Amino acid sequence: MNSTRRVRNALMLHARQIGWKYPENGEDIWQFCDEKAMNRDMIEYLKEKRASALSLGVRSLRKRKDNIYGIDFTPVYDRDFFPEPIEELRKTAPKKKCITGTTEYEGLFFGRRLLHISKSS
Repeated sequence: MNSTRRVRNALMLHARQIGWKYPENGEDIWQFCDEKAMNRDMIEYLKEKRASALSLGVRSLRKRKDNIYGIDFTPVYDRDFFPEPIEELRKTAPKKKCITGTTEYEGLFFGRRLLHISKSS
């Protein structure tokens, strides 16, 4: 899980990379700008973009941008989606013997680091 601040900062960085500019007084005087107004301005800018301009991959496929820092856009505990912190939800969740799921290529991302380590050894 990430903090809302980390997800917002990652989104702001990505928005800047695709052309969004800080509103006047936003960049130079970061502490004194109207943060809510800046968020609204950024969201309005992003709403006008095509999905292809917004895409961000862990590894580029076609013309998507790489996110070399990891996965920034993850769930955030803010009571909108998760009613309690994960630690509390784990305590009250029924025990599971096995959890399974399917994806097409997601596992390759996690194995990629091992491949990189074995090549450099």
